Amino acid sequence: MFCCILLDPKSIEVKIILFDDAVFCAKKGQKSPEGLEGQNLADKLTELTNLGVVVWACGTCMQAKGIVTDELTEGVTETCMIDVCNSIKESDNVMVF
Repeated sequence: MFCCILLDPKSIEVKIILFDDAVFCAKKGQKSPEGLEGQNLADKLTELTNLGVVVWACGTCMQAKGIVTDELTEGVTETCMIDVCNSIKESDNVMVF
């Protein structure tokens, strides 16, 4: 699927929904460990949103982890379970991992 996004980002609609500790991946201002400077996950999510991927962060999970909307990296949107459920309902395929 990632290759499809890179080759033709408009060929499929992709949404990434971050739950639980994954919301930390979208926190701007991350400092990557030495030697892994190019592996900043917030930057990678912004790159994906620039390709047309929708990235949502669970608002309840954010609240539980002490993250506010202003701390999310560019392109990532806070969402609620109603939006997540509607998105799953409207999707042809859903992958969870």
